[in-house]
This record gives sequence, C-alpha cells and structure tokens, in this order.
Amino acid sequence: MGRITTRIARGLAAATVAATAATTLAATPAHASRWDVQYDHVVVGASSTNSFKAFDGYLETYYSIGGTVRAELTGAFIGHGTLKAVFTMADGTTQSDSDYTAGTQHNIDFYPSAGHTVVKTTVTYTPNSGSVDTKTINTGQAPDSTGSCTRLDQDSLNVSQSGLGSFTGYAWYGCSTSDGRIYVQPSGTSYWAGSGQTEVQFIIWYTDGTQEVKDTPILGSSKTSATVGVQSDPAKSVTWVNSRLLHWTNGRLDSTMPMTASAFGEAEG
Repeated sequence: MGRITTRIARGLAAATVAATAATTLAATPAHASRWDVQYDHVVVGASSTNSFKAFDGYLETYYSIGGTVRAELTGAFIGHGTLKAVFTMADGTTQSDSDYTAGTQHNIDFYPSAGHTVVKTTVTYTPNSGSVDTKTINTGQAPDSTGSCTRLDQDSLNVSQSGLGSFTGYAWYGCSTSDGRIYVQPSGTSYWAGSGQTEVQFIIWYTDGTQEVKDTPILGSSKTSATVGVQSDPAKSVTWVNSRLLHWTNGRLDSTMPMTASAFGEAEG
C-alpha cells in the first residue's frame, strides 16, 4: 500500500478497532446478557471465640437489562436476631429487606426492585443481645468507590512504548442520578514520541454490545503534549475502556498499537 494521509490512517485505525471489538463480542456471548461488576463475601455477627457466623453469604452486583446495576444478597442466616440489608440507589433513595430468626437457619435472598442502580449496600445484624454488626459494600471497586454517583471506580490507563509516545491518565467511572446509567471519563496527558505523529485513542465498550472510538489531538513537533479527556455516551452504560497509542511515520500508521484496558468494577462479563 502507498503512503496514506493521517486522516485516512485514523479512519483505518478506527475501523480496525471496531472489527476487533465485534469479533471479541461475538466470542463472549455472556457479555451481551450479563456483566458481573463484583462478588463480595459478606459475614456479620461472627463470634470472636469460635467459628459461629450469624450470616455468611455473598453480595453479587451485576448489570441488568437496560444498563442499571442490580445487587443481590444470598447466604445462610442462623443468628438470634434480625438481619437487614439496605440498598442505596443512584438517586439517593433506599430500599430494604429484613429477616428474623431465633436460631433456625434461613436461606436469605434479598434484592431491590428492578430498574434502579444500586451504588451501596449495607448489611446489619442486630442480635437479641449483644453488639450490632454492620458491613457496607460500595458498588464498583474498593477503595476507589465512594458508594455514590460521585465515583464508583477509578483505574490507571497509562500506556507507553519507546518510539511511539505515551499517555498518563485514568478512567473515572460515575453514574447518572436520574437513570442510574454508568459512564466513564478517560482523561490525562498524551506525549509525542519525538518523531512522526502520535495520538492516544479511547475505545469504549457498552452493555448493549456496541463500542465507540474517541479520538484526541494528534501530536507532532509543533505540539508535543496535550491534556485530553472524553466521556462515554450518556444514554448507555459502560463495561470497559481501552487507551491505545497510534503512531505515524512519514504518514504510515505503525502496526504496533500498545493498549491498556480498564474494566468497570472487579469482575468481567
């Protein structure tokens, strides 16, 4: 192939990303139906002298159809008192569920109604006598999540390679307080390689199986660095984002395109 312009090369790079993304999605059908955000072991009411646990279970947080984040608490409750789960939603409202037992084991399955994004879950065991025990799990990834739409996760997106340039920055995940959709804002600083032209590109993946390529300014001898930032589509929920370095030498797009990935939460679809 002959020499191509930067604009054409950029378009070809985007097409390559889209084709690769489509192939990956086709190979992972579980991603299209469900994306697990996190899976947390939850124990409350544990004895300090023996192996007794009033409640021993798991909180599973995952995307539901429509792009909202659901949470479900399951496990064995065998205490002498009340177990309560409070689910805090993106809009600040709460829903709760509770159960009482006097020593007979109950299998717990607590979850809020559909259509809401859960940003925080608080599990409390109140015994008939003794101390109350509470555990709070923020949706997203600890310790970055604040348990609110302000911040649910934050990951490094640093990527660099000698001769190709570099990018230093983060993927910041938040949510809409009105509809609970999860969005991402990748941002940071891109640096020129010292020759040719350099660009950092962001590839954003959504729960509906689509992906989107976001371009940033191309760097060269006249502009050697840039503060960059983009945001995902507010009408969709995000599963992960990639930062990718593109480099052109004499108008030719280099075949080496180093990439760093960031997934929302702690698990994968």
